[in-house]
Amino acid sequence: MSLTNFSNSTGVKKPLVAKNITELIGNTPLVKINKLPPGIRCSIYAKLEYFNPGFSVKDRIALNMIVDAERRGILTPGKTIIEPTSGNTGIGLAMICASKGYPLILVMPESMSIERRKVLLHFGARFVLTPGEQGMRGAISRVQAMLKNSSELVFLGQFTNPANTEIHRLTTAEEIWQAFHGAPQEQVYVNGDLWSEDGVFEENFGPHEVSSIGIRDSEEELMPQSDTIDILVAGVGTGGTISGVGSILKRRNEKIKIFAVEPSESPVLSGGSAGAHNIQGIGAGFVPEILQRDMIDEVLTVSSGEAILHSRKLALEEGILCGISSGAAYCAALEVARRREFQGKNMVVIFPDLGERYISTELFSIN
Repeated sequence: MSLTNFSNSTGVKKPLVAKNITELIGNTPLVKINKLPPGIRCSIYAKLEYFNPGFSVKDRIALNMIVDAERRGILTPGKTIIEPTSGNTGIGLAMICASKGYPLILVMPESMSIERRKVLLHFGARFVLTPGEQGMRGAISRVQAMLKNSSELVFLGQFTNPANTEIHRLTTAEEIWQAFHGAPQEQVYVNGDLWSEDGVFEENFGPHEVSSIGIRDSEEELMPQSDTIDILVAGVGTGGTISGVGSILKRRNEKIKIFAVEPSESPVLSGGSAGAHNIQGIGAGFVPEILQRDMIDEVLTVSSGEAILHSRKLALEEGILCGISSGAAYCAALEVARRREFQGKNMVVIFPDLGERYISTELFSIN
């Protein structure tokens, strides 16, 4: 695998002066995890989605769902967007609605962190809290009830909206693929606009030019034994990330293995029952409609305690300040990396958001 040096910290070129905040969404960096436990011979790269301007992977779907609704004529000036959310999608929507001038109502479980609520208010959004024990099902039910009483509300529906999966096919997957292989050999369109062969597109996501994984010092230290991406590990919330990214990677490399991560306290994808857990952003308590189960080779479960522990380890050992669901994904990634069949392989793990969003939670408790 050929690794190239780059001139900025993300390994990609973004506009130095963006026309608006939405141009800064996407093209998040990959970083190698260096302090792996003894015996692991698999190269692990974390995709740091907190480099998005709203500090999470959900900025991507928030923008695409809004743009899609505008183009279909569903969302027009004067309409109010309403959405059930565990926090990050709501923040992405609030950021973009502030930029575009749309009113926003968000419905979320009361168990979500206080930081998320304050950020939503800071962006000017209104929110409604539902009982925490009802999880996302309770938030969705409340939205459905509110929609019956108003024709001015526009429901985007992140758990059912194809625009969710679409944006991960068209951006997140391409960024990962190009990091290892360079520009794709097929034409890719984003919201109807051609992503050209040199990896540049303009509409909505601004001018992006994706380069290969880069390093600042010794290329030899980062050189993996494989020259392709062999494994993807991602948590499942709406199912959009793993479905969108997985569909592209599987199409280009049928041998790639895709691992989904869910809370052990709520192992719905594994055939168990929904339950309360502390891994905000994944484990909705039901199987999302847009989740493409055929993309997944195996589902792994991680407890809330393990997720918190591994998120702390990433901060202490790698300097990566990530959220609890990132810790869950990393914990699962280590389990996979220990398997003999994956020695010498390359693994990408999705880290969805920033750790500062959880200061009031157990993640930052001092023992």
